[in-house]
Amino acid sequence: MPEEKNVDSSVSTEPAVSVENAAPEEEPKYVVTASQAKRLSQSVKGILISLALTVAVVVPVLLLNPPSNKNVYENRVDVGQTAQQVVDDLNFKAASPKLPDGWYANFARWNGGGTDGVSFWEVGYVTPTEGFIWMRQTKNANPTWISQVTKNAPVSGQRTVGSTVWELRETADETTYVAKDVNGYTFILSGPASLADLDTFSAAVQDSLAP
Repeated sequence: MPEEKNVDSSVSTEPAVSVENAAPEEEPKYVVTASQAKRLSQSVKGILISLALTVAVVVPVLLLNPPSNKNVYENRVDVGQTAQQVVDDLNFKAASPKLPDGWYANFARWNGGGTDGVSFWEVGYVTPTEGFIWMRQTKNANPTWISQVTKNAPVSGQRTVGSTVWELRETADETTYVAKDVNGYTFILSGPASLADLDTFSAAVQDSLAP
């Protein structure tokens, strides 16, 4: 009988293919349909229109509201006119000091007070040397209110202006005058200002309340 030959079926007789020589796979190509292209075009157009409308709204606002410049801005108010309203409405003789040229007020108002119950008339004046004096005038001052307004500054001396003696209080950043009885009113003058300017202002306050 002829001899049988064992054949190993696990061995392939086909030639091996080199990985290096294998053809690269092609990347898939994405095709945009006409309707998709139209929608994309409309979206881009909408964004551009929205941007243009935003610019059209914002630019005029910026032009009409330029950034403030504290060097040229002066908010001047008529203290006398506002004080007269307080006199008429509240029977309160609000001080309206007459000051030399170069002074101007940038606010004047009635403050109804808070939980402390101390209502007061207040004005702010810019001095010729770019200092500032804040005046508060009230009929019903108390030690707590005075301490709060003067930032608990201790009494460091006194200044006599005309016939009135004003307490002098000083902190690191401002000087304060306190007069406890000027024709029945308590006055507090405070701010970063020179003693000469505070003297001038004090005299004007006293004159404004003269009978």
